[in-house]
Amino acid sequence: MSACLLYTLLPIWSQGPSTVVPAVERPESWQALVENDVRFGAWGTSRNAWALTHEPWKLFDAEPCYPATNTLAFGNPMISLGVLGAPVRLLVGDPVLTYNVVVALVILGSAMAMFMLVRKWTGEPAAALAAGILFAFHPVALNGLHHLFTYDLSWIIWALFFGYRLFHDGRFSDAFLLAVALVMQMGGSYYAALSGLIVGIPMATWTVWCNRNRRFPAVPLGLAVVLVIIGGVLIYLPFLNTGAELDSRVSLQTFAAWRGFLPGGTRFEGWWVLLLVAAAFAPLPGSQKNRTPPTASNPRWPLLAATVLAVIVATGSGTNLARLLPGFETIRVPSFILGGAHLALSALAGLGVAVLLALVPAKRKKPAGLILVLATLAFTLRFPLPGSEPPAIYALEVRPANEELELFDTLERHGNSGPLLELPYPENDLTPQTKSLLLTSYHHRRTSACYNSYAPPELEQVAAIARDVPSPPAIAAARHLGFTTIVVRHPGDDQKATALLERMKKVSENPNSGLRLLHSGESLSAFTLSAND
Repeated sequence: MSACLLYTLLPIWSQGPSTVVPAVERPESWQALVENDVRFGAWGTSRNAWALTHEPWKLFDAEPCYPATNTLAFGNPMISLGVLGAPVRLLVGDPVLTYNVVVALVILGSAMAMFMLVRKWTGEPAAALAAGILFAFHPVALNGLHHLFTYDLSWIIWALFFGYRLFHDGRFSDAFLLAVALVMQMGGSYYAALSGLIVGIPMATWTVWCNRNRRFPAVPLGLAVVLVIIGGVLIYLPFLNTGAELDSRVSLQTFAAWRGFLPGGTRFEGWWVLLLVAAAFAPLPGSQKNRTPPTASNPRWPLLAATVLAVIVATGSGTNLARLLPGFETIRVPSFILGGAHLALSALAGLGVAVLLALVPAKRKKPAGLILVLATLAFTLRFPLPGSEPPAIYALEVRPANEELELFDTLERHGNSGPLLELPYPENDLTPQTKSLLLTSYHHRRTSACYNSYAPPELEQVAAIARDVPSPPAIAAARHLGFTTIVVRHPGDDQKATALLERMKKVSENPNSGLRLLHSGESLSAFTLSAND
């Protein structure tokens, strides 16, 4: 699996793991949005890693969208990604490198989790390896790599693994690890948590049923429930408080189109996967049935139910069913829930490999397993069958320019601190916002830059001030909101930004204007807000 990771991402990381991150090509009209989402994910991962190791009590008081508070709750929290990245951020201190390490950990963790679960079910390493490869490296999965917080469903798989062991053996250690896995899944994103819920309901029912003759682990399970409730309250209470302040319901939701499941579509799992899934449901000769799990303990039907449920919710086919899910009306892209369907189908494919191996004489099982694994590798990474194309993954340079990093070093040396008003204020292009967002992972200052699922009402006041800068009332209003510094981005080809810079420089020449130039570079300048007017 490590070899699969290197094959997939080494060409990207060889260009500089502290400079570039993996991104996925999309149609031109969507590419800017994809790249902005990648920067957002890199910011959330590295920023949370820093906050958890330096200021954990300020975890939800994230830097963007000033003067709004509790701003981490305006979108996907990415807390679990921050937990994974915390040791790296503590050791190396580089935000981009931290994100790249977390990408590797998430992909390998996804493959390993599926391997452990399917091996627990089947006892067949080859079946488990095939399932792990498909789950982590299949084109359907890698197509969502730019949204690492929705790609990461590994924690629900670990929850299924430890839950199965808990009901089988009744150990407290499994109860604790089950709770950790569930809390980590909740801390990634609501999409991943909802996908996990959809998969978890039929699988939890099956787990209880197939262990019905064993002693019910009431005390360990009760401990797990208590820990999950505590973790859920800590994660979601800030979201509830935020929801009380702004209407987080969305007017337009993006559902998955049915044509995407057809050959050539982005959600088509491929003929090899479908063949293995079909094998999972194939009837075995009577002499072979004792070599696979009995029907009562075979999770193929619960996995199929999970697939169907995920597809129904993600396509909007079951509106009444979907609205029973907590908070469903607040998510913009229900199609992301299809990650749960891919999880279930990957596990079913692993069961299919186990069924095929059950038909092979014992002395030929190892070579047969090797052939099936190699075929899975080939059809997943190198030679996909017609109708399933691997995603085009490329290196996206996200590290801030040296001029930007040097600017904030200069401001710090001058004793300048506090919230930043970043201009020009965005109209349509949000790329400068995400660049400013990622830059906060280096300087850790609050900023007016805002890129998230929901926009707080305070942004309207900030936008009005930004449109009126550098007039005296706008300068006074900015200072009243708590801004201490105005940063102006003025690339040479942006005449509007250059004109704004010239006006601000002229105003700053008046010592009573409340505006003073601190630094001016080729494309970035900074002004301090004083109380001299």
